[in-house]
Amino acid sequence: MDDANPLDLAPLDLDPIEIPTEPLEPASQAVEAALLTVSTPGFWESADLWATPILASSIVAALLGTVGVYIVLARAAFVSAAVSQLAGLGVVVVLLFFGGLLDHVEPAARLGGLAFGVLGTALFAMPVSTTRTPNDALLAMAVIAASALTLVGAATLTSEYQHVQNALYGDAVVAARWEVWLMAGVAVALLAPERRLRYRLLFALFDPDSATAQRVRVTRWRLALGVAISLAIGLATVVVGALPAFAFSILPAATALRFGLPLAGVFVLAPVLGLVAAGLGYYLAFVWALPVGPTMVAVLLVPLAASAFRRGD
Repeated sequence: MDDANPLDLAPLDLDPIEIPTEPLEPASQAVEAALLTVSTPGFWESADLWATPILASSIVAALLGTVGVYIVLARAAFVSAAVSQLAGLGVVVVLLFFGGLLDHVEPAARLGGLAFGVLGTALFAMPVSTTRTPNDALLAMAVIAASALTLVGAATLTSEYQHVQNALYGDAVVAARWEVWLMAGVAVALLAPERRLRYRLLFALFDPDSATAQRVRVTRWRLALGVAISLAIGLATVVVGALPAFAFSILPAATALRFGLPLAGVFVLAPVLGLVAAGLGYYLAFVWALPVGPTMVAVLLVPLAASAFRRGD
């Protein structure tokens, strides 16, 4: 040992350590206190999130509420189901065969669904005399085939499965601005002439013999109506999903007719019921953390049940 640097072994002069005798606050209480300081934004504070989806759903509700009157009056509810299921199949086909080749999968899948949905035009405009199979049976077969192929194709998809879910069951929360503009343009293009041509369309649809005798081109009007219905339902399917599109095209019109209103009143009440269901359904889905599309459909069931009580059914 070096004598020049002797080791100082004197005790260190340190203050005593005070150990708290009170128990520490439990971790769960600390976390709870921290969470209370974080305010969760409410519905109106989140307007930037739901403004576009609600607008898209409202346009869909108004459009399908109007064209749905023709579908229900013609007893062709399977038309809506067939078109919406074909649109869902189109989404699956695009994702299945072209999903890995496209840079922007979502718009391509939705446009593919729209193309498949418009194919349902032939199912609505096809004259009965051209086939040995009744039209309702053809529509039912289309629904079954499209549903089965969609589910089989969706089972092979992995990363794109959410897109398939949105197409089939609806998730209006993901509506994009370009979809709103496209939906609005189609709605204006279809609804603007509909009011002026309404009774001519109904005449060709429900009394084709008399219309033909008066030189009304029944086939042309039926085809035009079929294109309008298929385009509306096909586009609505890729925006809000097959289930909401099917429901909006049937339930509001069926409910309005059950109230026994004049035909002009039915054409007013049906879109109004759809608009209320779109807004209220989205609000309830936001507040209660529910799926958007099915919640809108559930809201549509309320006035339908009220119409049953009114009529004593």
